[in-house]
Amino acid sequence: MALVSTKFNTDQFAAWRTHSIAAFARDKVEAGTWTSEEADLRAIESFDQLLPVGMNTVGHAIRRVVTAEDHELRGWFWVGPATDSAPGTGWLFDIEIVPTHRGRGLGREVMALVETEARRLGYARIGLHVFAHNPVARQLYESCDYHLTDLCYAKTLR
Repeated sequence: MALVSTKFNTDQFAAWRTHSIAAFARDKVEAGTWTSEEADLRAIESFDQLLPVGMNTVGHAIRRVVTAEDHELRGWFWVGPATDSAPGTGWLFDIEIVPTHRGRGLGREVMALVETEARRLGYARIGLHVFAHNPVARQLYESCDYHLTDLCYAKTLR
């Protein structure tokens, strides 16, 4: 079953934004980067800074991934300009496969759609961040020929 990417409508974008902000906040807490008390507000601030005019922010593509045949939702992604990389570098801010469709090899198909969209936006390179507590994502990116560029470590002092 072939996958295609489509634009969000206003209601879909609002639902995606709420979901993705909550997921980002949870990941930052799990990684130990933010406290649970500050996470929601900081996640909202991050999204607002990166997407000042929402889904119409220039240089960004926030897309639903659906089946070509019946347009059933399989996931979504968000690619836009990297904030601290060389010019011409895009950044994969968000990617998710609908939980009931995970483990079926869709990740690589979605990554191909991400790369196509990044090229369309004029990016010659694409970067991404993956949380250390997500080995499935790390394996996906490596299988798609992404290479490790940085490692960060942390230790909680008692």
